[in-house]
Order: sequence, then C-alpha cells, then structure tokens
Amino acid sequence: MAALNRTNKILVLVIVLIVLSLGFFVVLPYRKLWQKSSENSPQNTPVFKIANVPSSQLPKYFPAGVFMEPDAKIVENYNTDFEDGRIWATRVYQSLVPANKIQADYEAYLKSLSGWTMSKIYHRENQTFLAAAKSVESLVVTIIDKGGQTANSVTISYQTRK
Repeated sequence: MAALNRTNKILVLVIVLIVLSLGFFVVLPYRKLWQKSSENSPQNTPVFKIANVPSSQLPKYFPAGVFMEPDAKIVENYNTDFEDGRIWATRVYQSLVPANKIQADYEAYLKSLSGWTMSKIYHRENQTFLAAAKSVESLVVTIIDKGGQTANSVTISYQTRK
C-alpha cells in the first residue's frame, strides 16, 4: 500500500511538471507577442500624410523617366510624407502585359540605372518584388500576377529623405 501511495505521488508530480512545462512553452511565445504589440502602439507609429495626385501628373518626388509599360492605366498616384523626413512617391498601374514580361522589363530597366545597385529579386506566391538603391534613394517595383484573369497590377515606389 505504501508503494502504491508513493507511485501515485510520483505520478501526480510528473503530471504537475508536464502541465507546468506546457504552460511555460505555450504562454511564453504569447507573452513575447503581447510585448511586440505594445511596442507598436500608436505612440511609436510613424506619422505620415498622403497626398493624392491626378493620374496625368507625376507625384511631387517621383523621378521623371521611370519606365512604365506602354499600356499602363494609372489607378493610384500619391506622395507620402513621414514626420521623420522619409518621402515615398508611388504610382500604381494595371497592365495586360504578361507578368513575366513586366518583370524582365523592370529587371533590365533597374540594371540600366547609372549609380544604382539592384538587389535580389523576391518572389512570393503571385507577387514579384524588385528593388534598386542609390545612397538614401530606393526604387521598389511590386508586380502582382493576376494569372490572365484581369490586368496585372504594378506598384512603383520611389523612397528617399528630405
């Protein structure tokens, strides 16, 4: 009987240790997430102002001569000014040109920019990201392949500091 009582105590101890360790490994990651979400609270969020621009005009900081597909239909056109001095000038257009041709065109264009360094090309599902940088300037092209169902979407963002 004493041996059975000791076995029960050991079994209860093992169960308690398992429950505590599961609680530790389950709660700890959530605690880190809670801390991260408080770090991104409104007081730490950058303040910015978006100014829409008519599609017939270039956004204020957007460089003239940036390549666009010949059939481009501008659907968004704006400047974003951040309180910390960053500036984004963005144009979004739709194109019936196949996504792989758009990627090849922009890859060639970004490589041809004098003084700019093209970074690695990233692919994620139906999206392709291309980027080039020079000093504090960057040009990022995002291509969303609609798979021939509708026009592909292309976003060109120029980023710099005031």
